[in-house]
Amino acid sequence: MAPYGLTPTRKDQQGLLQQPNARHQSGIVIARSPVEPGDVLHERLLKEGVRCSLRGGGVRLSPHYFIKGDDISHAISVMAR
Repeated sequence: MAPYGLTPTRKDQQGLLQQPNARHQSGIVIARSPVEPGDVLHERLLKEGVRCSLRGGGVRLSPHYFIKGDDISHAISVMAR
């Protein structure tokens, strides 16, 4: 997700969490909104066709090789609304 400005940091401005240790990096991120509860964000993403799951008050996104760049852009767009 690095090409989308989502780098492995403990917590960034969008509330995205990821393992900071380079040995444990993956494409999986946990997104949290500063303005709405995780379950509300989760439902919004699902209604917009974004596959995700609710984890610990945040939304888990785990893109893999079969996910297209447009799919990631769509998820980010929905979260930004």
